[in-house]
Amino acid sequence: LLVILLVVVPALPPHLEQRGRRHFKDHHQQHRQQHREDDGGGALAQHGRKAVGGGAGEGSAGGQSAAGLPENLEEALRTMQAGGIAVIVDEQAKIREEYKPDILIDSIMAKRNLGTRIGDAPVVIGIGPGFTAGLDCHYVIETQRGPSLGQVIREGSAIPNTGIPGEIAGYTIERLIRASASGVIEPQVRIGDLVKKGQLVAVTGGVPVYAQMSGIVRGMLQEDVQVEKGLKIGDIDAREKKEYCVTISDKARKIGRGAMEAAFGKD
Repeated sequence: LLVILLVVVPALPPHLEQRGRRHFKDHHQQHRQQHREDDGGGALAQHGRKAVGGGAGEGSAGGQSAAGLPENLEEALRTMQAGGIAVIVDEQAKIREEYKPDILIDSIMAKRNLGTRIGDAPVVIGIGPGFTAGLDCHYVIETQRGPSLGQVIREGSAIPNTGIPGEIAGYTIERLIRASASGVIEPQVRIGDLVKKGQLVAVTGGVPVYAQMSGIVRGMLQEDVQVEKGLKIGDIDAREKKEYCVTISDKARKIGRGAMEAAFGKD
């Protein structure tokens, strides 16, 4: 079974990108060593479970990167044969034309379709608004909080983007941390920190960003990332439970369950 999952990550400045690649290399080598110790390093490949992640962002084309990240189909296949999951930086998701997946899941969450087509794979799944089942994909997964969250839509579209995040502990728009100006972000707090309303939490383009509510920081972009004014750069959770910062949210689980139902369930 061949799967492509499209996701989006912020474009990092060179020094942070290299730091991330070194971390990935160390983690990948540890994973491969553990896999060999467990079962000879081939369980995933033997069972035919293969995946390629096409992340939107900056990257180079060509051969193997110094850090071990695959940069083309040949390297991706080698990673999967070793029992890993290949992650490729591919801004245009061009690998779908060569890889020929059985399932393509567009989870870029851009609130619009950036180029996914219903003919990209036998099963094409769009996550959230911007897709129309039967037109540019086979299934759409509802992402709006409420009774329909995670629902598999077989005809039509998800609820349009309202621009207002779902309510958590009585808060909606206040939860978001947005860039005050365009430019480089300098976080002043970290994920898991408790903050008070009015506290400085970041600086973007040299302009301070203040918390709109008290709670725990559950999300924050990396330092030195280029952002635009008004962009969501983080969020705050009034429930103040640190475990929520490091676990999969209930919303993500329902969306993931919906995608699995669309991919492998019956109509």
